[in-house]
Amino acid sequence: MNPKGKFIKVDSIQSLHDLALVIRDTDSSYVLFPNEQSLLINKEVTLNSMLSRDRQGKIMARYLLKTHKNAREIYNKDGKLMFKGSFDQIGLLTDSLFKITLKGKQGVLDQKGNVTIPIEYDFIEQKNHLAQLLKNGEITGFDLDHNIKPVSYTH
Repeated sequence: MNPKGKFIKVDSIQSLHDLALVIRDTDSSYVLFPNEQSLLINKEVTLNSMLSRDRQGKIMARYLLKTHKNAREIYNKDGKLMFKGSFDQIGLLTDSLFKITLKGKQGVLDQKGNVTIPIEYDFIEQKNHLAQLLKNGEITGFDLDHNIKPVSYTH
């Protein structure tokens, strides 16, 4: 059945790591979340699950990445749109922060799409709750737990 309660012929069903089901038919496709929330998609849309795991491998957060051309949308596990934008790439930095790349520069957004770290760095890496930011050969640390930018150092 589609979200309107009508029976449909299904071409394929795909599971996205217990996040959602993708139900495709010849005319349209749907993403169905466990809470029965649904999202209509067209054939040009690419869907990926984004998982954040702790050091023991336990899944801490799940998100759905919907991509159409260069437009990207992030949905939470309940099917709610969290934010969208035109990014070249997007990935998880932590279970609640997203590392984005735009025109060769990287930055970090929170779950609402607010900028936590400006999109001006050459490279960003996270280790032990500290983001290491590289810009013009200079490395700066950023405390992700307290949003504090410590002293920078160069080589």
